[in-house]
Formats: sequence, structure tokens, C-alpha cells
Amino acid sequence: MTMFKYIGIFILSASISAYGALKASTLKTELGARAEIILLLRSIERCIQYGGNSLESTIKNCPCHKLKKLGVLDELSNFESTSDLPENSLLFLSENDKKEFVSFFLTLGKSAKSEIELKKCRYLINYFESTQKDSEKNTETKANLYRKIGLITGIMAAIIFI
Repeated sequence: MTMFKYIGIFILSASISAYGALKASTLKTELGARAEIILLLRSIERCIQYGGNSLESTIKNCPCHKLKKLGVLDELSNFESTSDLPENSLLFLSENDKKEFVSFFLTLGKSAKSEIELKKCRYLINYFESTQKDSEKNTETKANLYRKIGLITGIMAAIIFI
């Protein structure tokens, strides 16, 4: 019976530690997705500036693997009104970041002058680049914290149950 108790305690401890590592990994994925938003916006900027592919094909062909995995690119290439906005797949963004990102896509293509579209796109690129720097600092700190808290909590749970 005591052998099963120790195995259960080990599994509990390992699960708690793994959860902390998973949380840290999720933060790193979200940071990568923020970087890919900048890449996507730069692709859109080139599309506006040089008039290459359509906006929909530019979004679909963007090499943003994390955004594809989160479903952001699929939702962006298909939405037409405010009810179709990719709110669920942008959970890693703050409310202000979501508002800026979504309002850009709602107004994209509505202006008759491409210079206005370029200014909006460059503004959003600069905005996300500045928030990316802050996010990198916070993510690294929080990721280390989640890993360490998960490990310590797992060890404490093992000690309590022994």
C-alpha cells in the first residue's frame, strides 16, 4: 500500500511541476505569436505599397506558423463585419492591443488613398514593436517564475503527503 502512496505522490508532484513548465511554454508561444503579428503587418504593408497579391492571399500565405496554429490567419482572411472578428484567437493580446489590431483590419481597404493605409499600417507596426519589447521582458520573468513555482509547489505537495 505504501508503494502506491509514493507513486501517487510522485505523479502528483510531477504533474504540478509539468503544469508550471506548460504555463511557461504557453507564454513563449504567445510571445512568438506577437512577433508573427509584426511579420504579418509587414507583409500587408508590402502588399499595400507594391500592390502585389490581394489582401486575403497575403494573409493566407504569410509564413506565420504560430498564428496559423492559433487560428488567427483563418479568421482574419474570412471576417467581414464586427461580429466575425478574431476575438477568441487573440486571447494572448491585451485589450488595448486587440482593439488596435481589430480596428486596423476593420478600416483596412476603406480608404481611397494607399498613403493613408500605409500610415495606419506603419503606426500599428511601430505600436506592436514597442509592446513586443515590453512583452519580452515580462514573458521571460513570468516564464521563469512559473517554472520555479511549479517545481517548488510539486516538491511541497510531495513533502506534505509523505
